[in-house]
Amino acid sequence: MDKVWLLILVVSVIAILAAGAIYLLWRTPVVVGAVAYASLRLVMEKMWPRLFAWILFSTLLFAGLFFVHPQQAAVAYYKFALVLGGAVVGYWLDRSTFPYARPDGFLKDFWQKGTSEPLNQADFEVVEEYKTVYALVMLRRAIIMSAVILGVTLGL
Repeated sequence: MDKVWLLILVVSVIAILAAGAIYLLWRTPVVVGAVAYASLRLVMEKMWPRLFAWILFSTLLFAGLFFVHPQQAAVAYYKFALVLGGAVVGYWLDRSTFPYARPDGFLKDFWQKGTSEPLNQADFEVVEEYKTVYALVMLRRAIIMSAVILGVTLGL
C-alpha cells in the first residue's frame, strides 16, 4: 500500500511541475523577452494540444494504475471509455437536435478565423442582445452531455 501512495505522490509532483513550467513559459513574456515569447507561444501551440498537462497527468495515472494494480486497469479503461463515448454522443445529439441554435452562432466574429485579442480580454465577444440566449444554449449543451454521460455510465 505504501508503494501506491508513493507512486501517486511522484506522479502528482511531476504533473504539477510540468504544468507550472508550461504556465510560466506560456504566460510570462518577461522571462524570455517579448519576441522570444511570441515565437515560443507559437511553437507551443503547434507542438502541444490544448490541456496537455492534464493529458500527461491522466496518462501517468493510468500507467501507475497498471503498474500497481494491473487487474483493475481494464475496468478503469472501460469506465474512461464510457465517459468519453457518452460525451461524444451527447455533443452530437445536441448538434443534431438543435442545428440552428449552436453556441458559436451568437458570436460577433467567425471564430474559425482566429483571434488577436489583447491579454485579459475575451477571445470572441457575444452579440449584446443574445448574451442570455448564448448562456442558455451553453447550459443546454452541458445538460444534454451530462445526461447522456450519466445514462451511459450508469446503464452499462
